[in-house]
Amino acid sequence: MTKPTALVLGGVSPHIAVVQRLKALGYRVVLADYKDAPPAAPFADLHLQISTLDAGAVAQAARDEGAEAIISVCLDQPLPILAQVRAELGLASPLTPEAAHQLTNKDAMKQVLRSAEVDTARWVVGPSAESLKTDDLTFPVVAKPVGGTGSQGVIFAADRAELETQLTTCFAAARGGDVLVEEFIEGLELSIDCIVIGGKTHVLLARERHKTFFEGGSGGQEATCHATLAPAALAPETEALMQAQARAMAQAFGLSDGPMLIQSILTAEGRLVVLEVAGRIGGGPGANRCVELVTGFDYVGASIDQQLGRPVSLELDPDPRIFSANNAYASAGVFDQVTGMEALITEGLVEEHYVYRMQGEEIDAHLSGRARVTAFVSAAESREALKAQLTEVFARLDVLDPEGRSILRREIGLHHSL
Repeated sequence: MTKPTALVLGGVSPHIAVVQRLKALGYRVVLADYKDAPPAAPFADLHLQISTLDAGAVAQAARDEGAEAIISVCLDQPLPILAQVRAELGLASPLTPEAAHQLTNKDAMKQVLRSAEVDTARWVVGPSAESLKTDDLTFPVVAKPVGGTGSQGVIFAADRAELETQLTTCFAAARGGDVLVEEFIEGLELSIDCIVIGGKTHVLLARERHKTFFEGGSGGQEATCHATLAPAALAPETEALMQAQARAMAQAFGLSDGPMLIQSILTAEGRLVVLEVAGRIGGGPGANRCVELVTGFDYVGASIDQQLGRPVSLELDPDPRIFSANNAYASAGVFDQVTGMEALITEGLVEEHYVYRMQGEEIDAHLSGRARVTAFVSAAESREALKAQLTEVFARLDVLDPEGRSILRREIGLHHSL
């Protein structure tokens, strides 16, 4: 009997589990990714070197391969293509083209949030520095490409002079698109992992985001998330507000089935200010693994099932420990290997680990995603115990260059910020 074919958009590391799950369900898996050797390619039956942002190429690949399903779990940018091609080919989709646009265009997203009366920072948007009318905004502010993902091109400006200096960097990252400038909200940053099942919204987990601030290429401050901590310690009234906001957002974006990732700031006054919403699972281990480890819920598997039209039920088996998903950074150089991790796993100081860089790959001097060489998950009975555990992990873990020199940046990590 011929196997059904699933086309997976994006060969990133988290999609290895997606490919494996689809193959376990009996699918022939075709991977679409423009890179020569994306991490998930060795696990797929076929790798097509096409861009996941090229609707025509994706549609043609789906036709040529006889794809019965098109899947993406952890990426933002392919979502509009995913929804568009599914609609063109008459394939079932839990995400409409309109919702996919609203969830990946930051201006459209903020418009939906405002219409739904969800608390969000004030903003302006424009195609050029001259068009950005920031007179009514209170500084400091954050600027970001409207169509960007992750932290690419995101800058922080304390005043108008600093903003004007840094906007060149932001517009360069926008690649001809608009830039959005919004007021900076001080407080605890949260990643809130949700799933909508049959129109009912469930908040699975709230994770604290811990960041390192650094000097960007244009002289202003940028930030990178070096770890998440779960579950976040929240008051009952915050939990209730979070649930209410999640329900309002799912309804406003027309989500009846699928994951929803919310980035919010909890202020000292108790406001829960929504920064962004995504119709996907987070790409790092904090989301795609910590959710399952903390709650016992197969988040990745459920997202795949919903895209395949398979039934999903919410069954939880919580782990009472405190979990952290940690990123380890290297200084500029050439990556050769990570050492010490096997012993840390054997001794129970690390639950799982993932290597992001390939042997021989150049490490960027800029503290960005390219300087992130490995990630790992740790768990302990308390925050104090976790801090001590991570201090030992970073003392024994190492990242080496081909000459055997350490390039691990031990000054960045949750053992300092917890």
